[in-house]
Amino acid sequence: MGSKDKSIVITGGGVIGSCIAYYLTSHPRYDRKSHTVTVLEASSIGGGASGKAGGVIASWAYPSCLAPLSYRLHCELADKHGGIQKWGFRHVYCADVDAMGEAVGHAATTQDYAHFHSHIFSSRSNKQFPPELDWITPDKITSYTELGRPENTAQVHPHLFTNSIADAAIENSARFITGYATSLNQINNGGQIKSVSYEAKQTNELNEINATDVVIAAGPWTKNLLP
Repeated sequence: MGSKDKSIVITGGGVIGSCIAYYLTSHPRYDRKSHTVTVLEASSIGGGASGKAGGVIASWAYPSCLAPLSYRLHCELADKHGGIQKWGFRHVYCADVDAMGEAVGHAATTQDYAHFHSHIFSSRSNKQFPPELDWITPDKITSYTELGRPENTAQVHPHLFTNSIADAAIENSARFITGYATSLNQINNGGQIKSVSYEAKQTNELNEINATDVVIAAGPWTKNLLP
């Protein structure tokens, strides 16, 4: 970012592409008069793995060089943009649990749950269960290892999160286009980018976006643009 005109094209409207668009357009040196940010998404925002993941975020997760930063940024985004309401941000427990199943056809009864509530902290003296874990019968649990607590672990609805961050980027003047990127075009094949060609989803028309910079956030489809 600087005084020069910039036309930045991001290929891929998943969580990475949407967040890049958001943080670029939120940057203090971003200038709507001289800078443009365009996200090119082949299907729909968060339509791939970004909309279907487990959504767990934790300061203790792997890799240790990124997880604490990611967790802090998620908390900041939730506070700033109403993540509790918009994408289901919530602090949670996380545990590694081994449990025994039951025969097909068994239906849990109110008595089963009452039994659970009354014995949650006493039926297994060597295990401590959080009170929210009221949907598993303790006697069926063979091991419970706590991995995270609400102070260092949270969860989001990944599809809602990705779309909410994309909406915030659009409010900051980012542009989202639904189309399949077909090629990165260079000036005299010299390595300097000049445009991105794409096929529009609705019309199948071939179009071109002028670009000074390209960010590829296409996940497993990256090799289609950069073999």
